[in-house]
Amino acid sequence: NGYAVDKPPRYTVRIKGVRYTVEYLKYNKANSYWYFSDDISGTTFTKCHTKEDLEKAGFGWVFSCDGVEVKEV
Repeated sequence: NGYAVDKPPRYTVRIKGVRYTVEYLKYNKANSYWYFSDDISGTTFTKCHTKEDLEKAGFGWVFSCDGVEVKEV
């Protein structure tokens, strides 16, 4: 219909200086839990999060922590 839907920006959250197999913050959509894992994406989990989702889960601090790399994707 000629309308563009604005989607909120999404971010990856990577802990600096840890082993590559556990550096990315992910959310398991099927079982509703957060965990750290590798850079691989899948269908039952996501490594790209909105700021609102991160803040609601208690991860709002990642945006101001020097040990965490947050990238907009």
